[in-house]
Amino acid sequence: MEWENKTKMIHLGNNKDESFETKKQFEDYVLEQIDSFDNQAWDMFCNLVEIIPNEMKNDIDFWTKIYQKIKIFNCNYE
Repeated sequence: MEWENKTKMIHLGNNKDESFETKKQFEDYVLEQIDSFDNQAWDMFCNLVEIIPNEMKNDIDFWTKIYQKIKIFNCNYE
């Protein structure tokens, strides 16, 4: 993932709690870019979101799509 795209993701992620619209912008951007995520982008994403099962259930459509990608991601990198 290009650095400019990572910084945009960070910007959107830092503002995602301001409103429903900003959360939607963040989620849409992540889903648009997820196929280009590298290890650093995954790390950034994980620092932007909260992995809390009860809260994730409130946004099940987003997390179902994320799960399809994260389940194949190899976290055993050096």
